Amino acid sequence: MEIQEIGKRGILFTFSEPYRTNVFVIIGKKHTFICDTFLGPESMESVFKHLKEQKKVFPRKVIIFNSHADYDHIWGNCFFTEQIIIAQEHFEKVFRTKAEKELNKYGKHQKGKVSLVKPNLLFHSKLFFPEDQIVFFSSPGHTAESASCFDIQDKALFVGDNVEYPFPYINNLDFESYVDTLEKYLSFDYRWLITGHDEIQKDRSLIKRNLDYLQGLKSGKVDFSKFTPEEKEIHRMNLQKILSLISDSEKSDNKYQKFQKDLLILTSQLEK
Repeated sequence: MEIQEIGKRGILFTFSEPYRTNVFVIIGKKHTFICDTFLGPESMESVFKHLKEQKKVFPRKVIIFNSHADYDHIWGNCFFTEQIIIAQEHFEKVFRTKAEKELNKYGKHQKGKVSLVKPNLLFHSKLFFPEDQIVFFSSPGHTAESASCFDIQDKALFVGDNVEYPFPYINNLDFESYVDTLEKYLSFDYRWLITGHDEIQKDRSLIKRNLDYLQGLKSGKVDFSKFTPEEKEIHRMNLQKILSLISDSEKSDNKYQKFQKDLLILTSQLEK
């Protein structure tokens, strides 16, 4: 586990196994906020051990934030028995739909025995903690229930999986909302951008790169001729997901027909 201090009150915990994932902690005036909980109670035990050693938590009240309902961001919720766990209001429906399935499918990744614990405080568009100068806000994109956190004091923006290198993973067809979310991020006066899985970003280049890609998907025109093999593989996965989500009536749409052709080309290139 790698630990980095961000600004005057942020701490980033980066786990490397089974894949790089970030947990962001903000030591507020009244509360300590833990953004995402990784893969189980052992993960959170490691975080709390460091916080206690550094005397960073108590007597502050701890509040948990889930950026979205993917398993690698919520399995550590079960470490917390009495704390408030907050998320965007669409979280509960998604949790009911897939949480058990993902535990069965990816159970080998558990860090300690996982029991599924959902958030107990949901918000619609925004939740503000004025004493701490922390705001949580709805930011649909990677998933419909995705939400983000902005530390107004330190100007640190935590975005979960909405921003990712080299491209984000697509899980729904609402490209318009996703584009709006990334454009909203660009309007923030942030110093640090913390994503779910990447290194700390200190500029806007990754958001702009992701935005260009999403605008291409939205228009149906993504030029992948110069993509690296990694980029092509992610694009192929995204096309597969998109085509699995469209309705029968949409299959004749020129955009989706082009996606089907692009998928065949990518598959041929990657399997050579």
